[in-house]
Amino acid sequence: MKSCYRSLLATASALAALASAASLNAVTVNFAFTAGGSDTTSVVKASNPTGLTATVTAWSTTNGTSWTQESITQNGSYGMGVRTDNYDSHTVDNSTRKDFLLFSFGGTSVDVNSVTFGYVDGDSDFRWSVGNTNNLSTLFSTGTDVDGVSYDPVTFNINAGNAMGTYLLLGAKPDSSNDRFKVSGLNVSYTVPTNTPGVPDGGSTVILMGSALAGLGLIARRRKVA
Repeated sequence: MKSCYRSLLATASALAALASAASLNAVTVNFAFTAGGSDTTSVVKASNPTGLTATVTAWSTTNGTSWTQESITQNGSYGMGVRTDNYDSHTVDNSTRKDFLLFSFGGTSVDVNSVTFGYVDGDSDFRWSVGNTNNLSTLFSTGTDVDGVSYDPVTFNINAGNAMGTYLLLGAKPDSSNDRFKVSGLNVSYTVPTNTPGVPDGGSTVILMGSALAGLGLIARRRKVA
């Protein structure tokens, strides 16, 4: 009886250790938006090996309330821009309309660490906002402005408060200055469950732990009766 009790106790302890092994692990992902090609309505990038996706769409506004979907220009190493009309600079700019890129992370909440500009025209400023909504007006109104992007390529660290969200809105600062740039990269962090090779999944571990604990309870009752 004592040998059986010790065996079940050891099993329960081992399963508890396995359950803790299936913990959350911080992962950092770099997305490169440096492909060339024709204008498109969306750009989809997938990370390896985690499989996190970033889907990008382009939008423009004059007042932050009404929005028009635009085309994304793909400019090789310079990165992505926005085309609003045939005479546009093909950059993310605020010359006629305020251009923005909306990044969707497929429902995964991420911490956006930095953005890389592959092309900057003069002294440019930008606005960014992280949130759990794809409502452009809401993201626009809660955005943070960053001034002084004056050379390229350059990586800007943003989001010092580590706000988590499933969407990022990034665009030209909505003022009267002539801000123009292209986005070539994005760095984000998030957490994923990591399972040790050969370790049962969470559901199996819970079932096995329940069986071991039930066995311990049975032994305890038999010892009490005896």
